[in-house]
Amino acid sequence: MEDPGGGGLPLRPGPEDPIRGMIYSLERLEEHARALAASQVLSRIPSRGRSLFPRLQSNARALQHSHDEITLALRQKRVVASAAEWLVDNHHVLDEQLRGIRNDLPGHYYRELPKLAGGPLEGYPRVYGIAWDYVAHTDSRFDPESLLRFVQAYQGRAPLNLGELWALAISLRLVLVENLRRLAEWVLHWQDARREADRLADRLLGLRTPEAARGVLRRLEQAPLPAAFVVQLVHRLREQDPAVTPVLGWLLERVAAQGTTVDDLVSLEHARQAATNVTVSNVITSMRSVSFFDWERFVEEASLVEAALRRHAGYAALDFGTRDRYRHAVEELAKGSGIPELGVAERAVALARAQDGAGEAGQSRAAADPGYYLLGPGRRALERELRFRVPLARRFRRAYLAFATPGYLGTLALPPSLTTLLSGRLLRLSPPALHLLQLAAVAGREVAHAVLEAAVGPGLADPLDEALAAKLLLEQGPGYRFRHPLYREALYQGLSLARRAALHGEVARALEAAYRADLAPHTEALAHHYRRAGQAERALEYLLKAGERATAVYDHPAALERYREALELGLAGEARARVWERIGDAHRATGDVRQALAAYREALEGAPAPAALYRKLALTAILATDMDGAAAYLAQAQARTGPGPLERARLLLVQALYHWHWHELEQAAAEAHEALQLAEAQGAGVEVQQAYELLALSYLPMGRWEEGLRYELKRGLAGWSPEVALATDAHLCLWEYHVYGEDPYQQAQAFIRRVQEHAQAVGDLRCVAVCHYALGSMEFLRTNLQEAARHLGRALELHHRIGSPAGEAYTLAREALLRTARGELEAGWRAVERGLEAAAQAAVRDHCLMRLYAAGLWNRLEARDRARAERLARAGLDLEAQGTLCPVCSVQFYPALAAFRLEQGELEDALAYARKAQKLAETFRNQPGLAQASWVEGRALAARGELEAARWAYRQAEAGFRSLGHAYDLALVLSSLAQLPGEQAHAAEARRLLAALRSG
Repeated sequence: MEDPGGGGLPLRPGPEDPIRGMIYSLERLEEHARALAASQVLSRIPSRGRSLFPRLQSNARALQHSHDEITLALRQKRVVASAAEWLVDNHHVLDEQLRGIRNDLPGHYYRELPKLAGGPLEGYPRVYGIAWDYVAHTDSRFDPESLLRFVQAYQGRAPLNLGELWALAISLRLVLVENLRRLAEWVLHWQDARREADRLADRLLGLRTPEAARGVLRRLEQAPLPAAFVVQLVHRLREQDPAVTPVLGWLLERVAAQGTTVDDLVSLEHARQAATNVTVSNVITSMRSVSFFDWERFVEEASLVEAALRRHAGYAALDFGTRDRYRHAVEELAKGSGIPELGVAERAVALARAQDGAGEAGQSRAAADPGYYLLGPGRRALERELRFRVPLARRFRRAYLAFATPGYLGTLALPPSLTTLLSGRLLRLSPPALHLLQLAAVAGREVAHAVLEAAVGPGLADPLDEALAAKLLLEQGPGYRFRHPLYREALYQGLSLARRAALHGEVARALEAAYRADLAPHTEALAHHYRRAGQAERALEYLLKAGERATAVYDHPAALERYREALELGLAGEARARVWERIGDAHRATGDVRQALAAYREALEGAPAPAALYRKLALTAILATDMDGAAAYLAQAQARTGPGPLERARLLLVQALYHWHWHELEQAAAEAHEALQLAEAQGAGVEVQQAYELLALSYLPMGRWEEGLRYELKRGLAGWSPEVALATDAHLCLWEYHVYGEDPYQQAQAFIRRVQEHAQAVGDLRCVAVCHYALGSMEFLRTNLQEAARHLGRALELHHRIGSPAGEAYTLAREALLRTARGELEAGWRAVERGLEAAAQAAVRDHCLMRLYAAGLWNRLEARDRARAERLARAGLDLEAQGTLCPVCSVQFYPALAAFRLEQGELEDALAYARKAQKLAETFRNQPGLAQASWVEGRALAARGELEAARWAYRQAEAGFRSLGHAYDLALVLSSLAQLPGEQAHAAEARRLLAALRSG
């Protein structure tokens, strides 16, 4: 890292730019796809392309190096960017991606992909270029609908082959890894620049004369100055010793010579950091999504070959495996003939249509199916027409495809040699041995001895010996497999549909008998066999159990996949409603309340709904800010709730949350208290914790401080977790009570971090977001602005992703205060504006607005923007007139309003609002609120000429903020105090605090 020549900054070379272009709307993305298809030219010889593996290995090494450097910085307690923590926290996600890429892209498959003949990605697969452009213009955010439309638009100009469609998943992963490497290197570059700026500032601040400072700067005369370096150096040197003042002048000149200004560089650097945070978050999220996405369904929706085959009436009725064999046959014929895949598919369909209505003979009926030409006896005729040349290595595979097609029965024949061999062996078997082999064929690739024993009974030994002696089965550990997969396939395809269904049922019952003690590991297999047996209700039972099993280990995507399979059973009524309810539960567990609400509403369509479903609908509607819907669902739940005490308690808890959101605190507390009594009497631990939660939420804003904290403590001692929390968003308000005093502050931090770890483990993003908000707020109040920005940035990203407008509004209010404290006034105002937009959609709208009006007033007062400040003040007073203010949030609003009235010269109003804030703060034992109100009161008294009273008020505020460790607020108080006679010595401490704050 040192610069031996002494010329310039010792920084590593500038990293490559992230893969990030203009973010397009869906319609613009489609236009771009069509333009891309028209511009790309393909190489004539695909096998001569460039390999992606060397770059993949390089990316893996670079990302590991970045991880190591960031981890070292964290251990040394150096400041790192928010994006850096994302990289460290999600390194395991990257490892999974790298392993998957190495396993899923064999070299021969890669070589067959069409390659680009020009452009910056020349020699790489065309599909890699498509993935690159998609990632660039979506900011690395994977969305199935946009990807499908992008690919479909591209194919409007240039069709993709099936191999390319299948390779799109791994191409996206490759591009995401590439982008993550570039982003990680930008993070390291930022850290380097910041560290060098700190080193230079430390050296300069140790000098005593301007001449010595100029000497230090000589080595930088010709070096370009990175934006991050300039921003950090300016932060460190502002308001420092006069000896370094010439350095600032020199720095301004250097920046001007680069064609910009310091303010522009500050804005640019903050925008770059914010963009990097968002993109890193998108990359990590997309990596997870790509891994869980149903690519089989995507390929079928995107494939032009699939669309052509679906024009034949019978094709859509085939199962996925059979359709996939049709498509593989198309691929093979296209490669061996030089005719595009779409042309091959269209020709097979045309030949089949030509036979429609040709007669009732079996051969004629068979010839009316495209499979006859792709996989059956008509294959050779199609090959001759296409001038297909069969490579020797593929002949055996062709033989297999010629008969192993579940969707094409009765017309396919085994290769003659295999027919003779298998028929001879089967004819010599006894009926019990043949039945055993049929069971084994239906069971799958392998079948356990215990399953065969349960299916056949005590007489298993003889038929099993017979099958082994015929060399059709082999022993495989504690079970058996067919000596060759073709044997199993041939046996399976030789069964009639009715016989197959019966055997699947036998296998399912055998699994139940063999593993009666623990069926959990076999739920997916049981669901499969019962589904094939035509027993949809039994299949549903096991799919639901499989979903429960996945949920138990917090694998919510897997649970959703099982429930979607259950929907495909075509059940109606109560069964359908059960599935949709489970889907809603899975979405609510991850904090996706809008999807959960939609699923619960689907459940209502299935059958008469019980009270429990209406309770879930009401709770989810509250969290999704649909308060009218919540009221309607609560009424339905109340009408259906039975006399049982636990059912009554559960209803009361949701009613309490509803009334809390309307600020009807007495009603909420009464309902929560009744629910607590009922739940305790029943020994219902979850409901008891939920009652503690709602009692704490209700009593604290009512001023019943001791009661509220007692229930909050009980909630923590009871082992609170996000799985039982009813009102995660409500804790945006409740956390305010955790940040007063050193001990409560440390205890609260530890408690919130425990909750956050649990929430991350169970996948509850809503709770994780609230914890980040709480930690960010606490760090802000303690003036740890870098940590505050990191936590608030995470909170904002997560709240936006899960669709929590209340969370966005609260977080943006806090971010606005942070930006104002840093002197970034316009960025702070933009945060207020975005917050007001989010607040309009929030259930706790009034709470959000009070905080945003307060943050906006402080920001606009600092910017001397009286017009906007006036509008905010008027809006806050209108809200006050409606009588819906939250006492916690009002303590933040009234001091800001008092400061605004003071600026207008309305001293009496200013004093009245400051004292109103004091009274509320004293009632609720809100120490920061009391200190802030005392500071504003002091300013009003000083303006009235009551200097001793002002001095006393300032001293009260100073003592409060010193005890709390709120350095920024303390600096503001000291600046005001220094304006009183005899108090000028406080000005130096105020300047020092502000300089330290803005350099961090």
